[in-house]
Amino acid sequence: MLNENNIDLIKNNLIPYNKKIQIILNLAEEKNLEIYPIILEMIDDPMYKNKMGSLIYALRNYPPNPLFAKAIDWIINGNFEVAHEAFEIINNIDQISGKAVFQSYLKIQEAITHSPDNWRVNILNELIEMFE
Repeated sequence: MLNENNIDLIKNNLIPYNKKIQIILNLAEEKNLEIYPIILEMIDDPMYKNKMGSLIYALRNYPPNPLFAKAIDWIINGNFEVAHEAFEIINNIDQISGKAVFQSYLKIQEAITHSPDNWRVNILNELIEMFE
């Protein structure tokens, strides 16, 4: 269970980022639901930009379906580590449908044609295959 001490450590600006990330990873491994929104907040915080891959890795311990649209964006816009961690989230989705899926499919197709990175094109092509 997430205790106040862990919350204080995560929110304390004097605690090194690596220590915060380790606490988050440990709690996520336990599938602690209280840490889930904190991880999402940290991903959106520019201060944690260089730790985003680790934060997304932590999210792999939670149900992937609610993260579908975000994971697509992380793959399209993230660095190598972020994109691959987000791909694992998508890869763990058994089935998903709806408007978000169609919109994501179009985003992926566009990203394939505009991406200068061969590694990103490869992962996007793998995503397209999942839609078929």
